[in-house]
Amino acid sequence: MSRPIAAYDNIPILSFMILRGRCRKCRAPISARYPAVEALTAFVFAAVAWRGGFSWALPFDLFFIAAVVALLFIDAENMILPNAITYPGMLFALIARLAIPYLAGPNRVDDLAHLGAIVPPNLPLGIVSLIGAAIGALAGGGSLWLMGFVWEKLRGVEAMGLGDVKMMIMVGAYLGWRLTILTILLAVFSGSLVGIAIMARRGRNLQMMLPFGIFLGIGAVLSLLIGTRIVEWYATQFR
Repeated sequence: MSRPIAAYDNIPILSFMILRGRCRKCRAPISARYPAVEALTAFVFAAVAWRGGFSWALPFDLFFIAAVVALLFIDAENMILPNAITYPGMLFALIARLAIPYLAGPNRVDDLAHLGAIVPPNLPLGIVSLIGAAIGALAGGGSLWLMGFVWEKLRGVEAMGLGDVKMMIMVGAYLGWRLTILTILLAVFSGSLVGIAIMARRGRNLQMMLPFGIFLGIGAVLSLLIGTRIVEWYATQFR
């Protein structure tokens, strides 16, 4: 009979090693996918800590990464981006945008320095950050919804699920509009490469289903890690 896994058997990586890859109760094998994902998440956690150092922004960044990695692998396996993650993620993003400028400094929020031209002067820092979150959410979720709507009208088939839109509302609110646009560009680029490779291997079928959340997740992680450097480098090419 199926039983819930005890908390002491759910310690990332360590529990899998202690149990030798089998359930303590029924001895059924546990997929190696779980410790692999846990190890990957730990690696990304370490990269985030190395990039930004230890500050009050770090716990927020780690929570964001954990949510994105979970969405990435859930979409890869089940082609769904659950509301149980995206809806709380939206609320978390707003709380983070309100708290990080005060706890870790405004320089830890990528888009704050670029909002001065579009917001009234003398607004509280938290309000400016929330305005940035709203712009980022619109840039992320709004752009994906618009692309899906236009494609469906032109081709008569659904191109973008609402799960992708909700995920990018969460990502956009947290990262801001600059890194959100970069996230989408990275996702489109990497998704196109994979799609072309699959079509070359299996045949030219433009209607194939490819979970876009995988590539949005990769883009979001890369944007958090090195996105500001990429954007700043790109901007210098036009100066």
